[in-house]
Amino acid sequence: NISIDDTFGDPSTGALVQYLPIHPPQDSNDVFWKNQDECTPETCEIRPSVDEAFKHTWTATTYTKAIQNMSIGFNFEGSAIYIYFILTNEPFGSGLLSNASCDFRLDGEIVGSFRHNTDGTNQTVFNALAYSATNLSQRSHKMLVETTGEQGSFIMFDRAVYT
Repeated sequence: NISIDDTFGDPSTGALVQYLPIHPPQDSNDVFWKNQDECTPETCEIRPSVDEAFKHTWTATTYTKAIQNMSIGFNFEGSAIYIYFILTNEPFGSGLLSNASCDFRLDGEIVGSFRHNTDGTNQTVFNALAYSATNLSQRSHKMLVETTGEQGSFIMFDRAVYT
């Protein structure tokens, strides 16, 4: 098994995870996807501890319909893939979005989706399996995790593991 870290990428190929868009659509110089080192109390309202995150890193963003499309992309060569998120459950009425919603596109085809709605407990869930596929043909694959549409979403990517 090889783990692709959200920040450090694939140790076997050196390839990094690609996050799009790089900047929000308002043409600001702000970075749209932020990792734990880029998040300060002024730039990120949700900042879970890195203690339980893989390699003590995570990368997150908040999607709104004005963005139109956001994605996490990486390539892997193998016969299975597992994608892990960190899920937050911000309290109801906090005004913070911690629902997660995305689709998984493998080699150009949508192969699954993931939905998480906050339970309001303020508890963070680490190592949450968001997607898995086994029995893939042993070859090079392109994975895209994407969010589009009307619904707001908070995505916190931790790692992918492939075999």
